[in-house]
Amino acid sequence: MVMSRPWGWAALFLPVGACAQGDTLPFPNTVHGHRAIIEVDAEWGSSALTNDLAWGLFTGQRLSTELRLAGSKEVRGNNRAGACFSARGSLAWGQGFLGQERLMPRISMGHQYLLGIEFARDAYELAFLGNAGFEDRTAHAGPARFVAISYQQLGFGVEDRRTGSYAELGVVNGHAFSNGRIHKADLYTAPDGRYLELDLDGEYHRSDTGSTRLNKGTGAAAALHWRHRVKVAGTHAMLSLTATDLGFIAWNGNSLSAGKNGTIRYDGLTVAGIPGLEDLALDKGRVQDSLGLGYRTGSVLQWLPAKLQARLEFGRMVRLWPGQVFHAYSLSVDHWFVPGYRPRALAQGRLFLTRAFHAEAGLGYGGFSGLRAVAGTGTCVGKHLYVGIRSTHFIGVLSGQARGMALAGSLEATW
Repeated sequence: MVMSRPWGWAALFLPVGACAQGDTLPFPNTVHGHRAIIEVDAEWGSSALTNDLAWGLFTGQRLSTELRLAGSKEVRGNNRAGACFSARGSLAWGQGFLGQERLMPRISMGHQYLLGIEFARDAYELAFLGNAGFEDRTAHAGPARFVAISYQQLGFGVEDRRTGSYAELGVVNGHAFSNGRIHKADLYTAPDGRYLELDLDGEYHRSDTGSTRLNKGTGAAAALHWRHRVKVAGTHAMLSLTATDLGFIAWNGNSLSAGKNGTIRYDGLTVAGIPGLEDLALDKGRVQDSLGLGYRTGSVLQWLPAKLQARLEFGRMVRLWPGQVFHAYSLSVDHWFVPGYRPRALAQGRLFLTRAFHAEAGLGYGGFSGLRAVAGTGTCVGKHLYVGIRSTHFIGVLSGQARGMALAGSLEATW
């Protein structure tokens, strides 16, 4: 009888692991001689999966039947999910760079870990509840797309000390990746589980799994940030346009790729799970060909997950102690070229309680999930330090039943 354990299907239809980049905190407008920034952010979001379910996945916990069944009620025809973690720092110093009094040299470095996925309802059912419910029926587990990638960057560039605009070019170290696109994945389970038949059309790539080296790919990337004063309804405003991760990684020749366009039949099996699906995720050679999904090795060229953002700050201006100028309101829209991410809009306002402290709140929609609440605060410490904390998915930080959470922190020194 060929009935699988629920988790056996997760290796085929859902990527394992996750995370990468959230939103940067408000970019101050300040005239300064030197500026150093450290930022850390983390975010998770989904159109269907709750925080409790996601936390169990990321931490490797055993999920209760009640939790998996509750998730099944929320999943629709087309679903998406994604997560990110990033940490980065930058330093701009001096003046008169390249013979221009306003320009400063700039250096930055960062780490990014990112997951994005689009999946069908039946893929969830197979991954979390098994194929027993599809006896004598066909489960349509496609189409689906996913990417999971981890990399580091070291960038060099030039910055305008008056506006904060900058241009940067850097090198990229690829640590790990996997991505795939499934155009079709129709799984038929015969009565009594006598055999399975999978009609599969898709491709899958991943980085070298046989090496413990930190470098498994090398690439290049550019980042651009432009800020300019404009007028809105006769009042001063600030418009900024940002593009990050404009580049690629060339993964080494030991990278793995697999593709299939045809039908695979499994029968005559008496084990509890479909053989090889769990092992396939771990890339064990003894099961690759048994599933008709044997890997081939070779270098893989992959575009980085670029992100574009436009932001307008307007309303009352307040200059905080270290010289940062903030506006009372802001509108922004961004798009991340990652499976499962939709264009996102954020609207927020700031309340200036003192010249050293402000709070902010707002609403957002899009990204990996849907509607979300925005909350944050920032304070100046002395004359040279600004500390901020912000969440673009605040309710999710407090509730396990929400479908996303986000938290970001920033530490900035100017002198």
